[in-house]
Amino acid sequence: MYHRETTFPTFLELTMAAYKMLRKIKAENKDYLLTDFDETLLIQTIDKRAEYQRVGFMYPELAMYFKTPETVLNGFFIRHHSFRVRIDDVEHNLSGYIQYLLHRIPDIEKKALATV
Repeated sequence: MYHRETTFPTFLELTMAAYKMLRKIKAENKDYLLTDFDETLLIQTIDKRAEYQRVGFMYPELAMYFKTPETVLNGFFIRHHSFRVRIDDVEHNLSGYIQYLLHRIPDIEKKALATV
């Protein structure tokens, strides 16, 4: 997923599920389950996906070119499907971002505070 140049709405959602599982494994002191797992790559992938998913956000500057901009404004679309906007795509994007805000952002902030 790290190298995918597309905004599949489930990518962030799936990587966040893996992140939460990783944290649970560590909380249960079962780190031996992670001996062959590249945690750094997962975190890099999550952060890249969170940033890249914005490519599929319907900003006002883009929505204004649509027939009924108010129906797509602040939604999410898939560019490689002719700017398709579907409720399930919006739901998956929002779900991924909510998980990112609830679980990844606090860890980023903790790390930043620890280095100050």
